[in-house]
Amino acid sequence: MGQPCELWFDYNNIALKWHFPVGVLCDSLVGLEVPVPWDLTVHFCGNSSMKDLLPFSGMADLQRAVMNAFKQALFLEVGSTSRFMRLEKKEHMTLWDAILHSDLKTFISVEEKLMCNTLAECKSLAVRLHLWLPPDEADAQNPTATVIVIISALFSLLF
Repeated sequence: MGQPCELWFDYNNIALKWHFPVGVLCDSLVGLEVPVPWDLTVHFCGNSSMKDLLPFSGMADLQRAVMNAFKQALFLEVGSTSRFMRLEKKEHMTLWDAILHSDLKTFISVEEKLMCNTLAECKSLAVRLHLWLPPDEADAQNPTATVIVIISALFSLLF
C-alpha cells in the first residue's frame, strides 16, 4: 500500500495505448459494431505485457505526451521547436488548460503563435498515422517489413 502504481487499460486482454485517440483504438479493436458502453478494464497496479506501452501515473504524463506531440509536429512543419520553446510558461499552461476544457477560442489564441504565417514557410505537413498490428501479425524477424508495406499502401493511395 502507498506504492506508486501505473494505470493502464485493456480490452479483451489487449493492453490499450492510452496516448492513442480513443476513436483509433475503438476502430482498430472493435470495428463498426461498437458495443455501448464499450467495456474496458482498468488496472491500477501491475504491468502490462506490452513493451511499448507508455507508463501512465497521472495527468502529468498525459500533459507531457500532448506537449511532445506539439513539438514533434512543429519540428516536422518548420524544422525547429523554437516557436514552442519560446512560449512563456503561462502560455504553455493556457494551451494545456484550453485542451482540458475544450476551449477552442483560447486554444487558437496560443496555437496561432505556433502556426506558419504562410504556406511557403512550412517545410512539410505533420501527419500522424496510428496503426494497430496484433503481435502475431507483426514480423519480429524483420521489423522494417511492416514499414515497407505501410509506405507502399500509402503511396498507392496518394499517387
